[in-house]
Amino acid sequence: MSFNIDTLAVQLSLDEVNALLKQKQKNLKRIATLKERKADLEGQIAEINSEIAALSGDTTAEKFVASAAPAPKKTGKNRGRSAIKAARKQGGPAKTVAPKRGRPAKATSAKKAPAKKKGRGKRIGPSFRELAAEALRSLNGEAQLKEIAAIVAEKKTGNSNATPSLYTTVSTAMRNASEFANVGRGRWKLIG
Repeated sequence: MSFNIDTLAVQLSLDEVNALLKQKQKNLKRIATLKERKADLEGQIAEINSEIAALSGDTTAEKFVASAAPAPKKTGKNRGRSAIKAARKQGGPAKTVAPKRGRPAKATSAKKAPAKKKGRGKRIGPSFRELAAEALRSLNGEAQLKEIAAIVAEKKTGNSNATPSLYTTVSTAMRNASEFANVGRGRWKLIG
């Protein structure tokens, strides 16, 4: 990909070009320092591997030294776990896992036992779909949703005033069941 210098010069001002050059120089310096650091770390790894080979004195450690290549950095919850498994398979020492960074976990009290989760048992009584069908049967097979919800509320709670959430629940149960048909605005009919 080639650029026409004249077109580029027209588009960029001198200050912008200087700023880009400074940024490029900073990036080149940073790359040079990172490469030096990488070479230093690789040298330290080679020293550690040769010391391991010298101390263990077996051929598996020499294979471990030969195959020592920089592994991609692990991130997340299981950081370093696969490196431990790989080291164990190759006969080398297990790698220690770096401590987690970030906010420390909350301290748990020894006196307080963890709260038991309430198990959700089986539903008791008829479902909203069944109650709505029963209400429609008592209303001659067709009625307004308000009337149906009032009957369902009476059977569920003993109070004929339907709350908005009960009204919505009954409406959803009827909409999702094939035995009901919407025959008008807020009017439902029992099919089956």
